[in-house]
Amino acid sequence: MKAMYRMAILLILLVIATACSTGPGEEPTPDAPVGGIIEGEALITQIEVFILESFPVQVNVKLSGNLADGCTTLSDTTITYGENRFDIEVGTTRPADAVCTEALVPFEQTVALDVLGLKAGDYTVAAGGQTATFNLAVDNVMPDIDQPTPEATAKIEGRLWHDICAVAGGEGGEPAVPSVGCVEKEGGGFGADGILTPDEPGIEGVEVQLRDGSCDGQVAGTIFTNSDGFFAFENLIAGTYCVSIDPLANPNSSILIPGGWTTVAEGNALLDLAVGQTIPALNFGWDFQFLPDPADVEPLEPTAGPTATPQANQADCTNSIGFVSETVEDNTVVAAGSNFTKSWTLENKGTCTWTTGYKVVFVSGEKMNGADANLSKNVAPGQTIKIDVVLLAPQVGGTYRGDWMLESDSGKRFGLGANADKTFWVQVRVEGTVSNLNLGTPDWTDPFDNGSAWFLVDNDAVRFTVTDGSLRMRARVAGTAEQWGLSSRPATADYYLEGVFKTGPTCAGLDRYGMLVRAPNPNAGYVFNISCNGQFRIYEWNGSKYNELKGWTTSTAIKAGPDMTNRVGVWAKGDTIKLYVNDILIAELNVDIHDAGQFGLLVGSTNTTNFDVFVDQISYWRLDD
Repeated sequence: MKAMYRMAILLILLVIATACSTGPGEEPTPDAPVGGIIEGEALITQIEVFILESFPVQVNVKLSGNLADGCTTLSDTTITYGENRFDIEVGTTRPADAVCTEALVPFEQTVALDVLGLKAGDYTVAAGGQTATFNLAVDNVMPDIDQPTPEATAKIEGRLWHDICAVAGGEGGEPAVPSVGCVEKEGGGFGADGILTPDEPGIEGVEVQLRDGSCDGQVAGTIFTNSDGFFAFENLIAGTYCVSIDPLANPNSSILIPGGWTTVAEGNALLDLAVGQTIPALNFGWDFQFLPDPADVEPLEPTAGPTATPQANQADCTNSIGFVSETVEDNTVVAAGSNFTKSWTLENKGTCTWTTGYKVVFVSGEKMNGADANLSKNVAPGQTIKIDVVLLAPQVGGTYRGDWMLESDSGKRFGLGANADKTFWVQVRVEGTVSNLNLGTPDWTDPFDNGSAWFLVDNDAVRFTVTDGSLRMRARVAGTAEQWGLSSRPATADYYLEGVFKTGPTCAGLDRYGMLVRAPNPNAGYVFNISCNGQFRIYEWNGSKYNELKGWTTSTAIKAGPDMTNRVGVWAKGDTIKLYVNDILIAELNVDIHDAGQFGLLVGSTNTTNFDVFVDQISYWRLDD
């Protein structure tokens, strides 16, 4: 009996196997291919849309669904956009000959939508028969806050001239007889006096370079002196420039060598140029070693002293000053107790030559530890000189002014104006420090052990990452407007927020970083920028409009340049907003647009690709009454 049962079961199995197989020459059915990959589309059961706390706004979509079995995996996801609708297709793949359980396998996938540049409005997201919607309250565009094109109206004019000195004799025991225009050198012998006179000719065909920022900076322009030795650089924007003549470069070496400079040390003149300013007489004197022939020039009359007095300094000549430019403009904020250098570029508007016996002298006001000093060179009528005075800011907050004049070698003081009786001055503001706030222990500090307290921006232009105890904010593309990510801390009205920022190895111009405070939503609030060239600005952003509260302003409290650490603080209470840098108050405003909100961090780049700023710590103190 048992044998009969076994035989029946074997017959049934054989019939089933025969029915499920394909005969010779038959194609496999499409539902069960042998080998290869089966491609399909995932089953979507739910769509969730998340608008991230950044600006410009970023939108992520979370897709939930099921895979057909344990052998099916997700493949490519495609997103198409048109007419305010995003269609998402989540692909799947499965080995055709795999044997797996038929139980559904749940999955979740998050994808980012490309919403940059979209207009305000309602949008639909569709995937696998499911839909969801989201709303952009304002146009999602980069803030249009670039500075206007600087005025290119400044000009530098100058001349390269042959500073004539010829010496006869001096060999075989004969006395040296210098010509008019010679002075005795400190180390012995004679050289040209550095004073441009009407009979001294220009030098033609010499290359003059204009460099940007410093005498080692990038070449911004090149010109050759004309037949009278004149040159000019026109249509310049305000900034620092170096006018440079290299006597060893071609073709200059074949024209100038051998010889040496009598004015403008090493042939480099560093200038600060204001908007629309013209520097009219940047003159370079060159003394040829073997020119002219002593027989062709008038010998110098013997004098009692070792140095001939320049003929331009007659008893009846006049002294007067023309103002050209300055550094540390009026009401610049300086750190209490810090050293800073005030510079004036002055033009000789009189008929006397200013010799090194002339001095810059303190007259009245706050001396700020400045010292009287002799001029560094002779300055002929029409020439300019840059005068530097090192000063020490007072320890107590306030506005301080010190007035200065020049003093001739005879002890007579003179200055600006028609009567040469007006002073030139320095005026700075020394502000209170953070220590005056009596803050105590912060209510919250983030040492950036992780990034859990922040929205970490990540797009084609900007990326935030947390590593090694700091937040790195990177502007990936030069020309990127600032973008910010908010903290997850709740909205607060009155607080003091402080962060420690360190710039990376490249940091130039208006590359910038800073804070957003009192943000009622991710695309509004008060924005504070610190730039790599030592400036700051404050503006209000309402999601579509830039409202300047304080334009770019230089502050000596800011440590400019790469690899520099700045402690930046924002004090917000009521309608009063204060900005501190390195514990020094540099700005105070009264504004009533936003009374509470979250805070965030930001970065933007004007000049540098992959501009990095590292934030080592953020703290805040509640300012509750």
